[in-house]
Amino acid sequence: MATATTGEAQGQPADSPQKLMAEMADPQALERGISNLDKIMAHFRQKIEDCERQIELDTEDLKWVEREIANDEPKLKALEVEHARKLKDRELLAEEIDSSVERIQAMMKNCTGLVRNARKKDRNLQKAVASYKLSAARGFETKTSTRDLINAKKK
Repeated sequence: MATATTGEAQGQPADSPQKLMAEMADPQALERGISNLDKIMAHFRQKIEDCERQIELDTEDLKWVEREIANDEPKLKALEVEHARKLKDRELLAEEIDSSVERIQAMMKNCTGLVRNARKKDRNLQKAVASYKLSAARGFETKTSTRDLINAKKK
């Protein structure tokens, strides 16, 4: 529970002019007030110095960052140009690959047809050779159907 000061007990507010006058008459109160004011001012001066020192450090850091950016910007621009060139080359190569794939697929289709025809001709040639060898070895042809040969023997 708070105790009331003499001014408050007499019905005067704490910040009344009479109270201030009473405190100003006390030399120790004035010394304490000046001492506290000096401490507050020293604290603010220290804060200002700290802030100025931090601003200087941050300014140096910003200058370093700006130098780094200035050093890296030409390299970045060169990389961007190179990247754009490689993308263009990639597109050209993709188009060339697509056209090559189409040509190869057409060649494969053509080769498949040629292989099919070659196999068919090979079968026909093997049949003809086998027929010739059979007629040379046994004296009859395979061109004549077996039914005709059987019917001819019955007669």
